[in-house]
Amino acid sequence: HIQRDFYERDLRREVDFGHTFAHYIEDASEYALLHGEAVAIDILITSHIAMTRGILDPAVFQRIVKVVQNLGLPLFHESLTLEKMWIGVQRAKEHKGGKLIMVIPQDIGKVIFTDEISKEEINKALNFLSPSVETDKEAASRQEYRKYVEEKLHILSGLGSSAISAA
Repeated sequence: HIQRDFYERDLRREVDFGHTFAHYIEDASEYALLHGEAVAIDILITSHIAMTRGILDPAVFQRIVKVVQNLGLPLFHESLTLEKMWIGVQRAKEHKGGKLIMVIPQDIGKVIFTDEISKEEINKALNFLSPSVETDKEAASRQEYRKYVEEKLHILSGLGSSAISAA
């Protein structure tokens, strides 16, 4: 369990952004991903959840994805499944005294905390970030995958706020 730091008022910390799932993402990848790469994927998942909840503007979500892309970090890993991610949620709850504390962005540099997440939200995020079924994940180059994500982001930018929950 997380123990309280003498100077902390509670266990909700902004610096935990990107660490809700990161350790479980690393584990699911059998440590093929570095910790920072897993954190980047976690940031994308939690940002997508924030966007579908209407908390994060789609343009800011696009900006976050672009930064991760431009840094050359992975946007997804083929080992990630809804089942593995849900196990990670359950373990995170156990680790934090039975309550998930998820940091989700409202804007660049601004976060809120939630203790609720659904399998459906995780599934939508994974589906958005993962290459399509038609894409041969083994053969697709990083550049092709980036183009694929660019197309998804372009489609998303044309949706407007009313259709975001479907993203």
